[in-house]
Amino acid sequence: QAKALAAAAAAHEHAGEPVLLVVPGDAELDAVVGDVRFFLGTLEASSDAAVAGAVLPLPSLQVDPYRALAPHMRVTSARARALLALATGQARVVVASAPALLPRLPDPSALVARSLGVRTGADVDPQSLAALLTEGGYDRHDPVDQHGEFCLRGGILDVYPPNELWPIRIEFVGDMVESIRRFDPDTQRSVETLDQFMVVPVRESTDPSDLPADLQHAATVFDYLAARRSGRLFVSEPDEVQAAIERSRTQVEASYEEASTRTNAPARLTPPFEPPSCRWARVSNATTDHHQRSAAGHFDAARARARSMGT
Repeated sequence: QAKALAAAAAAHEHAGEPVLLVVPGDAELDAVVGDVRFFLGTLEASSDAAVAGAVLPLPSLQVDPYRALAPHMRVTSARARALLALATGQARVVVASAPALLPRLPDPSALVARSLGVRTGADVDPQSLAALLTEGGYDRHDPVDQHGEFCLRGGILDVYPPNELWPIRIEFVGDMVESIRRFDPDTQRSVETLDQFMVVPVRESTDPSDLPADLQHAATVFDYLAARRSGRLFVSEPDEVQAAIERSRTQVEASYEEASTRTNAPARLTPPFEPPSCRWARVSNATTDHHQRSAAGHFDAARARARSMGT
């Protein structure tokens, strides 16, 4: 738990700078995210809802991109949510697995362009919102009863984000948002009324043209970390992280070479990653020891506060 406390303490000390904590594999993400949320919430006496939106996982795609296998929607939506939170300055801590650092990404502005905050009383064109959802990877389906679906019927737009327990219904009067509410897809009854809702893509991008022609200038996770302000990078178990990066790189590059020789290979087959030395140089220079020591200074206060909260 020391790594989680170190990241939480850094986020607490430097509230204006997001923290990226890199762990070796996806299997560790849930536990580390949970620990960071606990420590940050305890240090700042924040609600569970507040830290849940500020501390996010960034999993790897977990599939070979050159074998025609689509990643699970929950994985792509978690990636999009974390990257968007970094790009918009809403993330305090993002916990990433080592393989999640490897893929090339579109510029942060492209992901922000596929997102939209919707508030009651605001003017939003329903057709434009439907087009935005399509660009963000949602499927049009009536009725909406599965994650990643949406439907526009007259002045009502239903959408089921992958990270939501319930689908969301937005009702319009003309272009004005009259109401936003969560609803039960089985009964169609309202579950909760909302004042606002953030439309988030279910994947980083659906358009290969978001990547520049010169792929050496494609964005990386580190560009998202520094999209709005300077960020802090932590690496847990550096040797294991480096080994995980090398394993993933070797596997995917071999798959790319095989795919590029197929007779039915796509006309534009994107090379997998930037030079691995560039990526690892950033990781190997990450801040670790200093903040692990400073985190220890917060431990007694966090422990005392946790006791007072009965945890």
